[in-house]
Amino acid sequence: MSTDVPQPYDIWWKVRNYGPDAENAHGLRGQITPGRGPRIHERTRYRGRHYVEVWIVKDGKVVASDHHDVVIR
Repeated sequence: MSTDVPQPYDIWWKVRNYGPDAENAHGLRGQITPGRGPRIHERTRYRGRHYVEVWIVKDGKVVASDHHDVVIR
């Protein structure tokens, strides 16, 4: 992740798993998590369409965001 927003700021992430494989394994998720740093690394356990979102929060306001689809086959 890169941004031109001047520090200090907080980074909030959402990793969304969904689809039949995730549902059958009770692995559905999509909570928003603050403070995981500028990069996250995770392994996948479920095939299907998922996504990752990130928000830059400065002074209590979202000032930048991004969304990436992740397809696991």
